[in-house]
Amino acid sequence: MAHLPLIIPPFRFACVEPGVYRGCYPNRLNERFLLRLQLRTIISLAPNDPNSWLPDYCTQHQIARFSFPTDVPKENVTLQTESIQRCLELLLDPRRHPLYLHCTDGTANTSLIIIALRRLQLWPLTAAIAEYLRFS
Repeated sequence: MAHLPLIIPPFRFACVEPGVYRGCYPNRLNERFLLRLQLRTIISLAPNDPNSWLPDYCTQHQIARFSFPTDVPKENVTLQTESIQRCLELLLDPRRHPLYLHCTDGTANTSLIIIALRRLQLWPLTAAIAEYLRFS
C-alpha cells in the first residue's frame, strides 16, 4: 500500500469561526495542511521569526502576512493596544479571510486577541473566559 503524504495541522490548531483559524507558529511540517485552508492572511504574534520558512511561504502563496512583535517571556503578554486594535480590524474584515492567527505556542497572545474578538461579538464575559482557558 502506498503511503499518503501526511497532513499535519499546527499545534493547538482550532477554528475560531468560519474563515478564522488559530494555533501556534506553523512550520514546514504544516505546509500541506495550511495549503488546504487557502489562506489569504496570516497574523503573527511572536518575538521574531524562529525560521525563515513562514515569510517565504507567504510570499510564494501570495498570503498577506502581518507581524506584531512581542517580548520573549511567556509569562508576560506584551501586545500594544495599537497591535490589538489592528489585529481585530484584520479579523473582522471578511476580505482577509480565510485567516490564520498565531503566536509562538498558540496560547497567551493568540488567546488575548480572541477574547477581545469575543467581547466585540457581545459574548458574555464568562463564555469568553471559558474559551480562553481551553487554550491556556
